[in-house]
Amino acid sequence: REDFLWKMISFDYHDLPQVASNALSDMVCITAMGACGYNLTQLQHRPNDVQNNAHEFKISVSQPSQDILRDQMIRKLFVTCLLSANFRLRSMAVVIFGTEQNEVKVACDSLESICARDVLTGNNSISGRSPFDILRQLLSADYEGLGKRLWTTIFAEILLACSDHSDGAYLACKQSEHQLFEPREKSKTVKRARGFLRPTQYQASKQQVLHTNRNNDYILNTTYSTFQKAILTERARKRFGRGRCLIAMRTLIHGCVDTCQLIFCCVLKAAWQNIPTNERRASLIKPMESLLSRPYHAQFLKIRENSRINAIQSILRVILHLRPLPSLDVFLIRSLASNYSCQREVLSYFEQHFTVLKRNGLEVNISSSELIQSILHVYKTLGDDDMIVSINSSLSTFKGTKFALSLDMYGFVIKSTDAYLALIDRVDGARKDFAPPEFELSVWEDRWVKGYKELSQWHLIDEFAASHGDPELMMECAWKVKNWDKVKSLCASPSVIASLVDGDPVTKMSEIFLAIHEGKLSEVENLHAQTAQLCLHKWQLLPSIGTDSNPHKVLLQQFQRLVELRESSQVMVETSSHSSGRTIPDLKNLLSSWRHRVPNSFEPISVWEDLFLWRQQIFDAVTSNFSWSEPGTLATLHDRPWTCISLCRTARKHGLKEVSMLSLSNLTECAMDVQDAFLKLREQVFTYRNATASHLKGGLNVVNSTNLSFFDARQKAELFRLKGFFLDALNDKTSSNQAYCNSVQICPTYSKAWVDWGNLCASLFVITRKKADNQPDAKLESTKKSNQYLAQAMGCFLEAVRCDASEHSRDRIPHCLSMISNDGAQYGILCQTLEARGVLLPAWVWLPWIPQLLTSLCRIEARAVKSIIGEVVKDHPQAVYYSLRAFFLERRDVDRSRGQDADSKDEESLLSVKYAELLMSNLRKLHPILWSKLEVILEDLIIRFRPSYEAELLATITALLQKASSRVELKSSKEEKNKEEHSLLESYHTTLKRIGMKFFNKEKPDGSKSRKAVLFHAKYASMFECDFLRQQTGPNGAVYSGPASIPELVERLKRWKLMIEYQVSRVPSSCKLQEASPSLAWYSCEPPDLWAGKNVLPFVISITLSRS
Repeated sequence: REDFLWKMISFDYHDLPQVASNALSDMVCITAMGACGYNLTQLQHRPNDVQNNAHEFKISVSQPSQDILRDQMIRKLFVTCLLSANFRLRSMAVVIFGTEQNEVKVACDSLESICARDVLTGNNSISGRSPFDILRQLLSADYEGLGKRLWTTIFAEILLACSDHSDGAYLACKQSEHQLFEPREKSKTVKRARGFLRPTQYQASKQQVLHTNRNNDYILNTTYSTFQKAILTERARKRFGRGRCLIAMRTLIHGCVDTCQLIFCCVLKAAWQNIPTNERRASLIKPMESLLSRPYHAQFLKIRENSRINAIQSILRVILHLRPLPSLDVFLIRSLASNYSCQREVLSYFEQHFTVLKRNGLEVNISSSELIQSILHVYKTLGDDDMIVSINSSLSTFKGTKFALSLDMYGFVIKSTDAYLALIDRVDGARKDFAPPEFELSVWEDRWVKGYKELSQWHLIDEFAASHGDPELMMECAWKVKNWDKVKSLCASPSVIASLVDGDPVTKMSEIFLAIHEGKLSEVENLHAQTAQLCLHKWQLLPSIGTDSNPHKVLLQQFQRLVELRESSQVMVETSSHSSGRTIPDLKNLLSSWRHRVPNSFEPISVWEDLFLWRQQIFDAVTSNFSWSEPGTLATLHDRPWTCISLCRTARKHGLKEVSMLSLSNLTECAMDVQDAFLKLREQVFTYRNATASHLKGGLNVVNSTNLSFFDARQKAELFRLKGFFLDALNDKTSSNQAYCNSVQICPTYSKAWVDWGNLCASLFVITRKKADNQPDAKLESTKKSNQYLAQAMGCFLEAVRCDASEHSRDRIPHCLSMISNDGAQYGILCQTLEARGVLLPAWVWLPWIPQLLTSLCRIEARAVKSIIGEVVKDHPQAVYYSLRAFFLERRDVDRSRGQDADSKDEESLLSVKYAELLMSNLRKLHPILWSKLEVILEDLIIRFRPSYEAELLATITALLQKASSRVELKSSKEEKNKEEHSLLESYHTTLKRIGMKFFNKEKPDGSKSRKAVLFHAKYASMFECDFLRQQTGPNGAVYSGPASIPELVERLKRWKLMIEYQVSRVPSSCKLQEASPSLAWYSCEPPDLWAGKNVLPFVISITLSRS
């Protein structure tokens, strides 16, 4: 019996068709109700014929035994009826559930009315129960039988069923508060607020509003008139009522999760507020904690559909809105965060809990607080390291801790690690005056371990882990230092086995490492599948992906490691088979894919080492198996040089020179080709940069002692460039200049050498200019020499862009444009250099600098810039057309405003207009069709998309209203106010006359006006003249053409603003482009082809995509 009932409870209806699923669900519901004493046989035989034969339908109620009612299985089975798809069965189950559970027999009339009455107008409510009783019953119920369904829907429906179903529906507003649950004493005001607007009242108010045409009600009632007519029609059919709305809401919550969550939040808040005392609210906390701690909630995580919310998330989101906030167990809520993917809800609860405790004067801002520790734990699961460091810094008491955490937060790994180590050494020194709290000591140790992981000091971390007994950290250090005996012993330790039971994928991955090392390749596939399932389970428990999803990033990195572990096992299988047969395997495809499957350059070194250290161990195994082969052949079976060099380069860019040199030290006895040897030498030389003079000399000696005969031209140029860098850093400018000259002579297309040479020339310009300032006698000669250096720098920068138009080279273009100002008022050597070399560059590199180039047409360098813009006009006319056209019209208007006197015109301004006109003419000649199309687009944008007359008038009236209202609010004496009011009124009246002349000009003939202008004039002209231009007599006897006082003017402007705003609001927010501008609708919105030459070089695209 128990097994059969459990199968009925846990049956998954999703595997059946909808018809069969509904029929089986109805049978289960009838069986469950029958077990409780309700005989629904007639409903079972004719489920769809009850409404037609309502007078024949009877429900018999028997008295079941108390054992059946106390049976846990029967209770679970009955709860499943509350989510039945059959509305009648569900309504009956709700009514039965809403009665006291110890009273088996309920009123048969209530159940018969549910089945016989129209479901749309039926009053299927639960009466006589308080929200406290219902909440206690709901929190104590067992929802295990609901499985993957959202059981918070039951909360929402039953709380709606317990609410007040009497009286009519009403529209909630900010000025009135309405109660969802029936109050103890209904007041007349509440009853009136729930009533509808009577038709006579509606008609009268509408007539009044139409006559005044000045009121907010006109706007509101006109906007919602259609809705009000529909409501009045429903009233005439006698199908209205609050109960009907609530029944409709009870049906809607079963079809939409968002609607269910919103209504659940509203009804639970209302029920919680309706509980009379805090003592009774506190008595519900234990049942609430018991419900949240039930293990069957995990069933919802196994749902096949991509559900956006589970039951724990749903109820926690509602708890956040309860006031007063219930004080739940901190450890329980913390456990829910990682088990049910509700980290954000838990953090919000903890923050509110913290705020409430602080407001009540309790001391919670201490490191030993359970709440603080729970907050840190949740942030750790989210991987939000910045928040963890911030909280630790706020809780720390020593200044040294705050200083070290600040360094850590800003990425100074070496300095922060040294600071942590200094603090730990002070504790180890056993000084009695230095006794840090246990919390700060643990922070120092944790952050020190993390810093040493970035510094690749695994031997030291292993000693620390062994002294503190941290098995997980010991396991990580053991496989990275190749201590496999220790890995094997740790895998058998109880603590590691416990972490495996908890589902830690990192620990499980260590077993794969050990299996591959020991050659148990048959076990790898099984272990790999188990680890993948653990990672997928972790992924399922994470919140949705956001802007900074650190835990998702960590899991993606673990997935990549899993892929490479599986490939490593395949490599080992292939290696052992080929090694036994003395043949050479083909591993080129695998090595190529590993080259492109690398972490991002900005990710920590520890992430790179997780991959690269394992790859090096695989390469060691391959090398040992094929030690009998030739060195050249053996070099093709592994990729150790590239792996070590890539790790070295990344560590160098992160500022970790020690890690970089440690990585290079692994290539001492490794055969490599010329390219890898050059890259190793280059990284070795780079380690001497940005250091002391002795290190710089050491780097220069390494370059000088290198044999260049094995390298190609580009590699030799790079070595000479590095030599020039060291000489420049050692302040030997002449030798550095010669080294850069040799570099570009060896490889004229090497852009980095041109850029560095340009930087050297620019520094020589600065030095020469300073000497010229200190020696006034030789200033002219020094200035000429400095401009020559600057011209050489400009030439080098532009040549670098011509050789390689990469972003590194193009960054110097604005520097080149700023150099031209050093020519002064004459067309000097800098302008000549720009004119000669600027046209040789690709035209597209100038596109970001079109505004600067157009501005240069007004200065001395106009002739040089004209050639560059001419090239842009040829290749990219659409990019420069609108800017060039606006510049031409602006300069032409400026020249015309100066008058016809030629002497008053500036020669450079004349040249700018001339050059702009010439460029426009060239554009029309070179691209006539494109020019005509662009003109059409511009005309449509100007004419068809200009603001309406109402919008322009509204902007003008709003500005005038703000100005007049500010004068009214100023507090001043009566005499001063009278003196100023006359002058202010005259200025306002003058402004109003100008507005009338602009918008309602009677002198302009109607034939020259558009249809919109004629309608606008006919609608508002007479009203505007009546309100603002009609002559009136002021309080001092003067005659005014408009309002007699500023307050009257403000009131009229407010009415006009309200009226025009309504007209503007009637304009639709969007329209079809074909209706607004047919010419623009012809143009395509397809993106351009950004992959030029993709049919020629497909491998470039594949490489770019794989690296991204």
